[in-house]
Amino acid sequence: MAIGKFELSTSIFHPILNTLTKKNRIEEAWRVVELMRSHAIPVDVTSYNYFLTSHCYDGDVAEASKVLRKMEEEKEGVMSPDTRTYDALVLGACKSGKVEAALAILRRMEEDGLPVLYATHAHVIGELVENGYYAPSVEFVMAYAGKDKKLDEENLGSLASKLIKRKRFKEAKLVLKEMSVRGLRMKNALREFHDTNMLKS
Repeated sequence: MAIGKFELSTSIFHPILNTLTKKNRIEEAWRVVELMRSHAIPVDVTSYNYFLTSHCYDGDVAEASKVLRKMEEEKEGVMSPDTRTYDALVLGACKSGKVEAALAILRRMEEDGLPVLYATHAHVIGELVENGYYAPSVEFVMAYAGKDKKLDEENLGSLASKLIKRKRFKEAKLVLKEMSVRGLRMKNALREFHDTNMLKS
């Protein structure tokens, strides 16, 4: 396309960068970025997010930091992190076992006025439960409850499922009671647990 002088844009390269970074072929992905630059195609925040997500998924905080520095040094103007950038950073903090850092990043995201993805909350919930922080995980989801019904269903439902799987029935019942009081939809397995263990008590 470049040789044939077809009009190229940043978005044309997104699927290529996405595929390469998902397959952890990072060097090849950076060569694609160089190709973009050689044709005066701006490298946008989405392009960097693919690299960031790949490193953060692996829990490689050092490489993720290098990508952030590259974003800051981008000459095309001020490049602001977006929702996906923060989601990747929260994921990276969780993957590297730094749940406090993940919570700090989440607070920063909210301060910047960016919408939070359901997946971003899921990263934190998963890390809290994985580390045995059961009470804090309940506190975390309750801190966001009441703002978005769909988010409540996702957060509370996901947490209840994880708690039941770990046989933390006391905390799970608290979460399910909250879902019931708020009239939130429960998936079949949760509804069955709720009806069997709570309606009789």
